[in-house]
Amino acid sequence: HGAGPYRLLVHGDAGPQNCLWTGDEVRLIDFEFGTFGYGPLDVVSARLGFPHSEEAARVPTSVVNELEARYRYEITKAEPASADEDTFRTAIVDACAHWSLGRLSGLWNPLFLPALTAGSSMSERTWLSLSQAMTVFQGFIDVAALYKRRSVLATTLDAAVTEIQVRLPGLEAAPLYAA
Repeated sequence: HGAGPYRLLVHGDAGPQNCLWTGDEVRLIDFEFGTFGYGPLDVVSARLGFPHSEEAARVPTSVVNELEARYRYEITKAEPASADEDTFRTAIVDACAHWSLGRLSGLWNPLFLPALTAGSSMSERTWLSLSQAMTVFQGFIDVAALYKRRSVLATTLDAAVTEIQVRLPGLEAAPLYAA
């Protein structure tokens, strides 16, 4: 997240909870987590079901593709390296990896505790966290396959998703937004 082609102003909490519809356009609000960092972190949030939001849901692929294309168009004005397909794809996959690794490290202990089985008692918040983790992991797995990047990490996260599904067969990824 240091100096490099994508060191940009990052909102840090970009998602539907921080968007305001003016009737003509969407405005991003609430910049209290804003900082300079790895720019693609904000844009991939939509691909991953907004991993920082408590009201996570998946975004339709067509919307994600349009969002990323518009982001790329705008960011290329400030960062010409984004015009290169390989550079941009790698940036998107790496940003998804960032979110996935953060989520994996946060779940590592409860995920593999012997008590975490289909019959165990679990809070709704823990259930939601695991559902969000599956959403983030699956988003990364999909984009890594699409862009043929970070296959070793994708294999590892696929194993984590499989383990979650074995231990909690009723758990599913976050639902798709209705819009």
